[in-house]
Amino acid sequence: DSAFAAARIQWASLLHNRGDAAAAKGVVAKALVHRNMFQELDRRKLDLLAASLENDPAARLRALEAMASANPADDEVLLSLAQTNYQRRDFQASIRWYRKLLAVEPGQLGAWNSLGYAQALAGDLDGARQSLEKYRRLAPNDVNPLDSLGEVYYLHGKFAQAENVFQEAASKNSAFLSGAPLLKLTFARLCQGSGQAAQESSG
Repeated sequence: DSAFAAARIQWASLLHNRGDAAAAKGVVAKALVHRNMFQELDRRKLDLLAASLENDPAARLRALEAMASANPADDEVLLSLAQTNYQRRDFQASIRWYRKLLAVEPGQLGAWNSLGYAQALAGDLDGARQSLEKYRRLAPNDVNPLDSLGEVYYLHGKFAQAENVFQEAASKNSAFLSGAPLLKLTFARLCQGSGQAAQESSG
C-alpha cells in the first residue's frame, strides 16, 4: 500500500534508532515519492524524519513548526520546539512554545523550570520569578524550584535575593545536588563582599 505512511515512517524511524542511517534514508527516499498521497500530519512527520537524517537543523525546525500547526495539542512537538529554540538561543521563541506547551499540559514541572530560565535569559526577571514560583507551588516539597530561582536572581545580579533563596534551599535539603545550594550561597555572599558570611556558609 503506497499510501500507508505510518508503516514507512515507523520503519525508517526504527532503522534510524538502530544507527542504520543509510537504510533509513533509503526508506524515506521511497516514501517521499508517494508524499502527496499521505495525510498532512504524516507528510510533516516524514519531513521531520528526513531533516533529522540529513542533520539539517533549519529544515527540522520548519518541520516541527508545521507539525505544531497541523496538531497544536501535540505536547512532544511543542516541547521539541521549545527546547530547539532554547538551544538556538532564540529565547523569545522558546518562551512562546513553552507557554503553548503549558497551556496544553500545565502540570509539566520541567517546562515551568525551563520557561523560567528562558525568561531570565531573555531579560524578563519578573516573568522568570513568576514561572518558578508557579513551579514551586506545583511541587512544594521539591528543592529544585528554589535552586533555579536563586540562579535566576544570581544571573541578574540580585545577589541578596539569591542568597536568601539559596539559604532556604539549603535549609530544606542541604544534600541537594551534592550540596550545590550551599556552594551557590557562598558565591552569592562573596558577590556582596561578605567574606565572613561566605566562610560561615562554606564551613
